[in-house]
Amino acid sequence: VGGSGFVGSHLAKHLSAEYKVVTTHFHHPQRIPGTTDLPLSVAKLDWIKEMLFTIQPDIIVYAAGRTQLEWTEDPKNAKALDLAHAAGPAAILSASQILGSRFVYLSTPLVFDGARGNYHEPDIMIPSTALGKAKVNGENSIRSRALNFLVLRSAPLLGRGPAANPSFMDHWLESWGRGKPIVAQDGVRHNYASIQAFCEWVSRSLE
Repeated sequence: VGGSGFVGSHLAKHLSAEYKVVTTHFHHPQRIPGTTDLPLSVAKLDWIKEMLFTIQPDIIVYAAGRTQLEWTEDPKNAKALDLAHAAGPAAILSASQILGSRFVYLSTPLVFDGARGNYHEPDIMIPSTALGKAKVNGENSIRSRALNFLVLRSAPLLGRGPAANPSFMDHWLESWGRGKPIVAQDGVRHNYASIQAFCEWVSRSLE
């Protein structure tokens, strides 16, 4: 789910070498060799059920949802943010439970406040951003409902995204090239990772 985004498109390309991959998109169809792409709105439960029962997936990887700082921190986008990162995955999980599919939810270290770094799995989640709060809701929903699931948190990922959904690195390079200010989060410490290494990590987690 979310195959037209930065992370989803890279994952689809990587996993298609080992799996039969079906991607979904909301606005922008994504043509990736060796995969099938379908339209999907996480707000349409009937269509979600029909699609899942047609595909019968063994694994569902949820990589959907916008993560751009300017968008996620805008209060007018709060409802859409929750739908993409919490209510949406919960709806897909609910519809897929009868199939026994393994549900993989891609989360973020922003579930922590980012003030000190070096967090561990059992540390208390205290997010300081709207995206972090939405991801905490998503994680809690998956953990409380799913029987077969993985929650994978990744550091911010470096790489180029598709034209319709550029990565934050694409946005930074564009702003830099045009002499515009670069929008970044302050007061938060990150170690960055490459999108290629992330895709390999996800692939190994699915084995």
